[in-house]
Amino acid sequence: MEKVCELISKCQLQTAFNKDDLEELFESNDQLLCTDVSVLQLSEPLQTELQDIQHRPLECIRDLNQFDRLLIFTDGSSRPSMKRFAPQQADDLGCPDTWAMAVVGECFASPEASALTFLGWAAYPVRYDPDGAAYTGIKRVGSDMAERSALIGAGLWRLALNHAIPTII
Repeated sequence: MEKVCELISKCQLQTAFNKDDLEELFESNDQLLCTDVSVLQLSEPLQTELQDIQHRPLECIRDLNQFDRLLIFTDGSSRPSMKRFAPQQADDLGCPDTWAMAVVGECFASPEASALTFLGWAAYPVRYDPDGAAYTGIKRVGSDMAERSALIGAGLWRLALNHAIPTII
């Protein structure tokens, strides 16, 4: 990653974060995506479809230059049996809500078709502790909250890429 130098200027915007915080954000997505789909319990038709798509790990940000856009698919999940529990209690019982994302690079081959490359996937539990590093403001158990956490997580991952590639989430 190219380092950002602090600017000396008459015009400055003072924020609660600094250059080091931005560098930490931009480095946070390194090695985040998993490319091994064999560990997932996918249906036969989905496994077949996934085998037809080229797989390539995202090793560096410059790899994105070969694509016309990114497609990020998100999903959140919640166990109905945990809905009446407080979030920390569901977490303590080992049943927090979860979220996942899959990232695909797309190249426009022609107006009628495009080529897809599977770049990887990630899955995480929803975190409810306001003092935790992965807290996203989720305060209750529920699939809608897990979906929100998925969108926030995918959006932060995309922001941390620090690349101008168009993206659909």
